[in-house]
Amino acid sequence: MVVQQFGTKLLKKSSSSTMLRNGFSLELKDKGELLTLTTENDEILKLWIDGLNILLGNEILNSKEFEEEVNNLVDMEVQVRLLDIKTLPQIPPIIPELPTNFDWIPKKYRVKKN
Repeated sequence: MVVQQFGTKLLKKSSSSTMLRNGFSLELKDKGELLTLTTENDEILKLWIDGLNILLGNEILNSKEFEEEVNNLVDMEVQVRLLDIKTLPQIPPIIPELPTNFDWIPKKYRVKKN
């Protein structure tokens, strides 16, 4: 089975059908039910479809974001392996206190106080 996004028909009990713009439908084999998933964002839809295709064992990727995310995870794994840590430390590291001044955070990311 391959999950596809565009041009999926949503069948209703009446004779009319609707085309899904940012969604897809899955038909469950055992029950014959139609499960329809929609989103307002095309990028989220592509990520959903990529995730389902990976779960189904298909290697079809529709979005650059998914491929970039996988590459980032693989890069992190390589970096961790390059640390060559043999065992976990016996004594946990000391956690530093929180800073008293958060001016180093860019203004657009700061939480406004009331």
